[in-house]
Amino acid sequence: ATIKYSNFPPNPIRTDTLTITAYSPVNLVVTDPKQDSIGIDFNTILEGSTYDTTQDVSIPPDGEKDDVVRIPKPYLGEYQIRVVPEDTGHYSLGIRIDGSDQVFLANNQVVPETSTTFEYSVFTTLRGDVNKDTKRNLQDVIFLVNYLFKGGVAPDPKDLGDVNCIGSNPNLQDVIYMVN
Repeated sequence: ATIKYSNFPPNPIRTDTLTITAYSPVNLVVTDPKQDSIGIDFNTILEGSTYDTTQDVSIPPDGEKDDVVRIPKPYLGEYQIRVVPEDTGHYSLGIRIDGSDQVFLANNQVVPETSTTFEYSVFTTLRGDVNKDTKRNLQDVIFLVNYLFKGGVAPDPKDLGDVNCIGSNPNLQDVIYMVN
């Protein structure tokens, strides 16, 4: 099964580190937009990327070793994160870009019987910066209003207009969020 996940931390940029954490009992295989990958026994993804299984990074610690993939300066585009069952039980899968809040792709889920794949996108702009001028301001609100009510150009990608991060196409709630 593939789960397409379009929510992302609020300020991903190419110089940040992408960290993907699987809170046991699963292993990860992460494939970048160039089809390079990293797993527990291999690494063809960007130089400097690491796969670590030696730490308990759960808060609070749960006594289990977690799988942590760190990718410095990630490529832009879609990453595939395959969760490979290692044992039975429950797992969580979190992702963050540098100091941003962790976003959970799976939270306390039953370990699947077969692999599950999540897709996660890394973009260069701020969510809400629909005109891509590296700022969120009144021009972005006007852009969204024109798109929603005047048939204007859609945000590209549309996720940039999903400012309130609920995983939907841009809508009036996103305009209100930007105004607030």
